Amino acid sequence: DVRRASLIPEHTHDTKDIETAIKDNTLTPLVVNRKLYRAHRQMRLAVLEASKRFEDQQFKRTKSQLQAKQDAEAPKRQFGAGLVMRRGHKKELSSDAIRKIMLEKQNAHQTLVDTAARRGGRGRRARKKTISDMSGMLLSISADDMSGNGL
Repeated sequence: DVRRASLIPEHTHDTKDIETAIKDNTLTPLVVNRKLYRAHRQMRLAVLEASKRFEDQQFKRTKSQLQAKQDAEAPKRQFGAGLVMRRGHKKELSSDAIRKIMLEKQNAHQTLVDTAARRGGRGRRARKKTISDMSGMLLSISADDMSGNGL
């Protein structure tokens, strides 16, 4: 989705910069490896940060959906006397309960993906493997042929 796209640090610098560093004979291999390592580290950190951000957004979405569901199921309050003060907080779901629901959703999604993968494609067990060893052919030859009596 374009709205979630973010610039990854490895792609902010010009790739030609690394290409020239690799092809430059004046630089030592240590310097080239250091540049490659830094670019790779930036990429790893950016992916880690993006995945954390995605999980946080997913957590907030799940929490808001569950909160809306609870609000819809709760009976509407009828207004009575204006001086009655109610103290307390709205019931909120704990983070553990939300994470448990998210895990259940993820497992359900994974089972759907697995069944779709099983239905599509060749399948893993339907393929006949080529036997490359000679044992199958040698077992089919009788003992008489091996001893040379047939000559």
